Amino acid sequence: MAVSLDEFELPRGRVLSALLFILYLDDCLQRIRLMDVGVRMSDLVVSTLLYADDAVLLAESPSELQTVVTMMKDDCQARGLHLNAKKTKVMVFEREETRTNARIMVDDVMLEQVSEFVYLGCAFSRDGRYTADIERRVNLGNSVNGALGKLLGAKNLSQKAQLAIHNAVLVPTLTYGSES
Repeated sequence: MAVSLDEFELPRGRVLSALLFILYLDDCLQRIRLMDVGVRMSDLVVSTLLYADDAVLLAESPSELQTVVTMMKDDCQARGLHLNAKKTKVMVFEREETRTNARIMVDDVMLEQVSEFVYLGCAFSRDGRYTADIERRVNLGNSVNGALGKLLGAKNLSQKAQLAIHNAVLVPTLTYGSES
C-alpha cells in the first residue's frame, strides 16, 4: 500500500507515511467521537481500541457498527487508502447461545463474522469467557516446551543456561498480552 498525496506518492514504511496515517486516523477518530457511538461503561463511551495500524471498532448495535464501518471506509477512500474487507472481521459479544447475525457490509462485501479473534495476544470469544484464551496459551506453551525439549535436556547445558532459556522463551509465550 502506498499513501498518495495528489501526484506525490509515499512508499509504505517511510516515516512521513506513518505520520500521515496517524493524522488520518486521528481525524477519523475525532469524527467517530462526535457521533457518540460505542460501548457505554457508566459515564465512559469506548468506540475504538487502537494499536499501531490495527483498530477495533466498538458499537452497541449492528446498525451503529455499520454506520462507523461505512464512515471509516469512506474516509479511507477519500485519502487514497483501502479498507481490506478480507482482513476485517465482525464479532458480536453475547452470552446467549443464539447467535446474532450482524451482516456488516463494506461496499458489496459482507464482512466475516467470527466467534473468536486474537488482539494483542489475547483471545476474545463471543461469550466473553477467557477459556479459549487460556487454552490457546497452554497450547502455545506446550508447543514451545516441546520444541525446547532437546535443547533443555542437553547434558552439556548448565542449569543456569536452561533456566535462562526457559525464562526468555517459554514464560513470555505463556504471558504475552496477559499484563493488560
